Amino acid sequence: MDDERQEENYEDENSEGSGNQQNPVDDDESLVERIKNGDKSACDELYKKYYEKFYIHAYLNYFNNDYWASLCATDTLIKIFEKIKTFDGRSKFATWAYRILKNECINKKKSKEYRNWLKTVSIDPKPMPGEDEKKTQYPGKKPPDGELSEMMERAISMLPEKYRILIVMYHFENYSYNEISEILEMKLNTVKGRLNRARKKLGKILKELGIDELLED
Repeated sequence: MDDERQEENYEDENSEGSGNQQNPVDDDESLVERIKNGDKSACDELYKKYYEKFYIHAYLNYFNNDYWASLCATDTLIKIFEKIKTFDGRSKFATWAYRILKNECINKKKSKEYRNWLKTVSIDPKPMPGEDEKKTQYPGKKPPDGELSEMMERAISMLPEKYRILIVMYHFENYSYNEISEILEMKLNTVKGRLNRARKKLGKILKELGIDELLED
């Protein structure tokens, strides 16, 4: 309760001119225009450009499962193609597209098919067997990038969803506070406050797993 109130009232004195800014959109506008004009090759280009991004976003933030992340990415792109003529350019195409992805992920998680699937699997957010050994496997130095990435992904997956999505969008997908606010349809101060709290929670998880020491130079 108090945490939510703090998130609403949070002010980040360094928020203006944040160093994490999304790269400028290169050819999204031209792709959209080509699709609107019936250019099928533009559809292929847009699919190739966004499928993997959507898959990763859905996997890390919502499902932690290959099938559901893939299905959500595909269905989102289908909906984008169906709705492309309604895109009016008042926001960035990526912002508009990720809002569709967010809604698709949420709807999938509410679906009867997904709820039935959950009954057949065991979702365990605890560290995987052997993870403790990784803390001492590379004394005095970082583990290989691949293993370090797996360990970091594991730590992020242990965050509650409302915090996990902010960590991923800001620190890994390079969205700004304003863009996250628009995509998630969340107040700007809530985004800032919740992201601040998410960092603290992630830091605690990293410390508990011993990964914080592995990240140090």
